[in-house]
Amino acid sequence: MRSLMERVKIICYVLSIVMLLSGCDGNAGQDTEKTIPTSTPLREMTEYEFVEDVDLEWKDNSLDDWQAVVNHSVEEEKADGEQLGGALKYMACEGGAVRFKNHLIGSYTKNWSGVNGIRPSGEVFSKRISVEPESVGAQVDLVGPISGKNGYVAYKNLRDANDKITGQAFYVLDENFECVHRIQAGFLFEVPLSDFMGDGRGNFHVTFHNEGSNDYKYVVLSRDGEKLFESTGAYFNGLRAFGDGCVAICEQASNGRKLEGQRMLEADLERGSLEEIGYLSQSAVYELTKSSGRIYYVTLASATELAWCGSDGVYLSDSNGLNARMAYCWANHGILMQEVVSLYVKNDGTISVLYVNSQGINFLLLRPTVEKAEITSISFAVAPFHKEAYVSAAALFNQRYPSYHIEVRDDYDETRLLTQLGAGEGPVLIDTTLTGFEDMVKLWQPLDGFLDQTGLAEELIPETLDFGQIEGKTYGIVTHFFIRALAVKENNLTNWDFEGFLNCVEKFEGATYTAQWFQTPEDERRAFFDMLSNGLPDNAYFDIETGYVIFGTPEFERLLRLSEKAKNCPETEDGRTLKEEKALCEMVNVSGAEGLVRLRKQRESGEDIVGYPTKNGARYLLFGQSPIVVRSTATDEEKKIAYSFFKILLSRESAIASVKGNTYAMYSVRKDALENQFDYYEFVASEMKEHGDVAALPELDRKKDRELFEELMKNAVTEKQFPASLRQIFEQEFDDYLSGRIDGKALADHLKSRVTLYLDEQ
Repeated sequence: MRSLMERVKIICYVLSIVMLLSGCDGNAGQDTEKTIPTSTPLREMTEYEFVEDVDLEWKDNSLDDWQAVVNHSVEEEKADGEQLGGALKYMACEGGAVRFKNHLIGSYTKNWSGVNGIRPSGEVFSKRISVEPESVGAQVDLVGPISGKNGYVAYKNLRDANDKITGQAFYVLDENFECVHRIQAGFLFEVPLSDFMGDGRGNFHVTFHNEGSNDYKYVVLSRDGEKLFESTGAYFNGLRAFGDGCVAICEQASNGRKLEGQRMLEADLERGSLEEIGYLSQSAVYELTKSSGRIYYVTLASATELAWCGSDGVYLSDSNGLNARMAYCWANHGILMQEVVSLYVKNDGTISVLYVNSQGINFLLLRPTVEKAEITSISFAVAPFHKEAYVSAAALFNQRYPSYHIEVRDDYDETRLLTQLGAGEGPVLIDTTLTGFEDMVKLWQPLDGFLDQTGLAEELIPETLDFGQIEGKTYGIVTHFFIRALAVKENNLTNWDFEGFLNCVEKFEGATYTAQWFQTPEDERRAFFDMLSNGLPDNAYFDIETGYVIFGTPEFERLLRLSEKAKNCPETEDGRTLKEEKALCEMVNVSGAEGLVRLRKQRESGEDIVGYPTKNGARYLLFGQSPIVVRSTATDEEKKIAYSFFKILLSRESAIASVKGNTYAMYSVRKDALENQFDYYEFVASEMKEHGDVAALPELDRKKDRELFEELMKNAVTEKQFPASLRQIFEQEFDDYLSGRIDGKALADHLKSRVTLYLDEQ
């Protein structure tokens, strides 16, 4: 778990640097302002209009080449009196979606086998299986599909009076799960079957673990129960149906422990060997999706095509994974997919998918789109590393309003984007990481009154509203943030302003601070200089009102001298660095429930938790993602879509979705989201503990951790940055100084000249 935390902390720091560097440079900002249309004044909007969807009946949109005709949950059925878990299997097949379950009531005579699911017509069904009418209890141990046919196969272990397996019976079932054929295997499987399927020639295909090893065995039986083929593999990954009743086995391809892809193998019964008929590499998926490259499920669409599911959607490609095309994009249709259980492609091109979301397992039936309907769509330009944070909200919007669409794009060239926006064109929604926020204010639509009209103002943490404001007016929406704090040895002076902090540094014999994300001594000293600035009115370098600057004075010479103490910062060593006074303080980024728990643990170990220095004393700093804004020149209809999206982006549903998968996720700006983070943290902690994870998460204390969060927020201020042109001045000059290209005197001269000119221009 520690490696995950370290990675997240590094990401948080990198994000802060990227945000610091984001936006256009000073010249670009000036050029952009010159091209802003001046004939149409910005319109203040005190009343906001939102989109409505009059079609209350669900209907999938037609944005993709395949369109869903069924998207329905596969209900989990539990029998009255059911006490124990039994065999369970989900499958997508010719007959639609099927869930097989052995319902165990606690008595052999009362147990029973059943299936439920959804047919391609959308009809929901439920049925008991009875293959041995005279016998009592569960009838079969497993059900599987027949490739290329609306029918099923089943098997049952035959046992003696001592419950010892004496043989196996295999059954062929029709589309209504009625038995039409029964055989008994000519040899004995002494372990439970892992996967099970029939082919179009009447053969049975089974996989199971080799006894005493982790290897899988793949066996093909004839319709009469005779063994036709046998093979062993360590990486067999389940059976796949395709084509005119053929069956393949999927195998994970790896190089040592590194997963390289998945291959499809078909049994050549005459040669007695497995022949490769398809291969999908992880690298091919990564190049196509530019995401994690994860393959959720791969199968054969035909003898010459693969079908597979990735994190973005359903794809089709040739048999070696090339020439891929997306058939169905999850986000376009409001699907928040967590896992794919099964994928099946019929000969007519119909695609069946069983996918998992937060509500359970769902059946998605896709057919080629005959005619694409007109849909009102707007683009949302985001930075690549922010895309995942907004895709889920866009999916929720697309699900709720199928006649409208939010397209989240991370492929905008920043220079071209600024040119488009300056001409009154481009995306409607913009992640200002790409453009800068305050410097581009004339490009953004004012949002004053939006939060009040929607009722969101009462649902959000008040301290976070400042993230989207410029000179007291709201222009942007921010959804998440983290807190920056300092840990110090108990009884250290903690209520420091800039001067008090520098005095402590001067008196302290050790390093200025310790942190986990620094890569070079230059990074450490740069962080020291950053600590002395929280925007135009709150920094140690100049006074915005009087124009006074410290460059070229003894104050600045002292500051440069003290920055030497920020070189070669020691490791945190689980708090020993502070206790042994090797460092004055530890820089801590606090995110999510895990961040709160670990910060509380630091305090309980004897450390004080304080804020960063500001003009008005120590304050915790709130660092938010760059605001999302609306282009001021968008049409009224485009703005209606954008406002409706903001309502979902700031909804509780969206906040909950953002927590999944990360106990260190940033805090939501919603007041009610912290409890959801606590819930998820406790769930993950219990799972880790149950599985014996040695890096189990420290125990959550809801009352204490909630009180710590409230304490941090009460003494917090929003972290500010210099405007882009001024930020560029500081970055250029300090980079030259830290790299050794100029000395301290030249740095002071350059900054005095350039900063004074900037202040005079203001």
